[in-house]
Amino acid sequence: FEVQQAHRKSLQERGLVKKTGQRHRGLELAFDPSRSPILGRVGAGAGILAQEDVLGYISRDWELLRKADFFLEVKGDSMTPEIMEKDLVAVQRQESGCRDGELVVALVGDETGVMRLRRLGSRWALESVNRRYPPIADGFQVVGKVLGCIRDYGRR
Repeated sequence: FEVQQAHRKSLQERGLVKKTGQRHRGLELAFDPSRSPILGRVGAGAGILAQEDVLGYISRDWELLRKADFFLEVKGDSMTPEIMEKDLVAVQRQESGCRDGELVVALVGDETGVMRLRRLGSRWALESVNRRYPPIADGFQVVGKVLGCIRDYGRR
């Protein structure tokens, strides 16, 4: 019984479940598993300070969306026209195992950015579509792989 209470308390502290007022020992999910959070903004050009800030939620009805762990709104023009400002990128958490040419979200210092991962000999670099932005060859960490992009033409 004490172990169950400890597990329940741990789940509540992490925000995964919440108590219901109607039932004794009643719990319910604190989130809707059919929706994913839009966790904030990601830079495409000038980096954006890396901080989690839930901007809203997106329904996970589409197959691609079910695979995503979270979504980020793009800010900047380094990936234009492939990814444009205000697009939402679907991201799967993945720090390793990304392949040459894949789009990734990376942490560069305290900022996040969406760029293309490139193999340069024995090293890796981040590359923008827009040639005004130089490649980043050092000091970055891949956070996740971009699975897809959602563009709402009405938001522009």
